[in-house]
Amino acid sequence: MAEKLVYLVTPGTIDTLFKRIKEAAVPERFDGEFINTTLGIKGGTGNACVPFLKRIGFLKGDGAPTENYRYFRNNNLSGSIIAQAIKQAYSSIFQVNENANTLSDDALKTTMVQVSGLPNDSRQVELAVSTFKYLKKYANFESKMDIGKKKVEATDNKKDEVEIKQEETPSSSVNLSYTFYLNLPNTTDIAVFNAIFKALKDNMLVR
Repeated sequence: MAEKLVYLVTPGTIDTLFKRIKEAAVPERFDGEFINTTLGIKGGTGNACVPFLKRIGFLKGDGAPTENYRYFRNNNLSGSIIAQAIKQAYSSIFQVNENANTLSDDALKTTMVQVSGLPNDSRQVELAVSTFKYLKKYANFESKMDIGKKKVEATDNKKDEVEIKQEETPSSSVNLSYTFYLNLPNTTDIAVFNAIFKALKDNMLVR
């Protein structure tokens, strides 16, 4: 079955859309009024944002923001979240080539033609390639899960305990241990956890 490509008629809108999503408070419903009034994106361009954000996993069917929408607003997580969003929106592309994010423009276009069944000179294909490239500017595909000695134990109430112990060093006269309690997202995406633990390492675990 041919894949319906994800694209915006004006892909450059992504720059404004993402910037203002981070600036504005998370709405109960992401609808036309919020886009026009709060985000200041008017007309057809603004109206096209709702189905687009649904396709990349930022909005639920009723327009309510998802957890990924909220995580994207955190600069430490946004790159991994966008990488996940791209893989979700263009899943057929990544099935053909698991490293689709590294393809040249011509190779990416060829793959989109393949999965969509559209002609090579299709305007939709051109817009999908451009939209993909705009999204990729915000993505981090390089993150890898590296928890090390950090232990994560899930509980029924979705409250996870992350125990991080400081190792004994020859010069230490006292051994200390610390326990941090975090509310971790209910997701199976490794990239999200990787981003969280990287933020911990960069900001809290400096010895």
